[in-house]
Amino acid sequence: MRYLFHTIIIFRGFSGQIENILVSIAVIVNSYFNFALKVGEGDCVHTFKQTIIAHRESVHFCELQQWQDKYINTCFLMCYNLKYPQLGYLNDTAKPFNYCGNYEFPDIFIFYSTCNDFNKEVIECNSNYKLVKHIEKPNGCYVSIYEKKVEESKATCIY
Repeated sequence: MRYLFHTIIIFRGFSGQIENILVSIAVIVNSYFNFALKVGEGDCVHTFKQTIIAHRESVHFCELQQWQDKYINTCFLMCYNLKYPQLGYLNDTAKPFNYCGNYEFPDIFIFYSTCNDFNKEVIECNSNYKLVKHIEKPNGCYVSIYEKKVEESKATCIY
């Protein structure tokens, strides 16, 4: 009887370990299928690296255009990327972008796939803005940059 009691206690203790092992395996398998195999553009998937690359390329394009003093309408994440050098997106950390946010009549619109901006459809059809850069990555992310068209001078020469 005494041996049976010890056997039950040992089995019971071992049974708890088996349950813990099975739960651990279930969590690992679930994590693998929900994270490692998941493809997309959000920050909870491993392909988010492509989204970061697209954002860096768009910030670099804006730097090359020297738009630091232009009014830029974009969502908060790109605004932070353009304004704050410590985030690592700016190549020239001494020249952050000064006017980033939600302006009514900006010089530049920057749209990207992880931010739902309802102005995108309006701007695509607006003849006052032209698409100057479109970056798209395999994970489905994109960045579209629109610039206000320069109005042609209507001045005439009088001789």
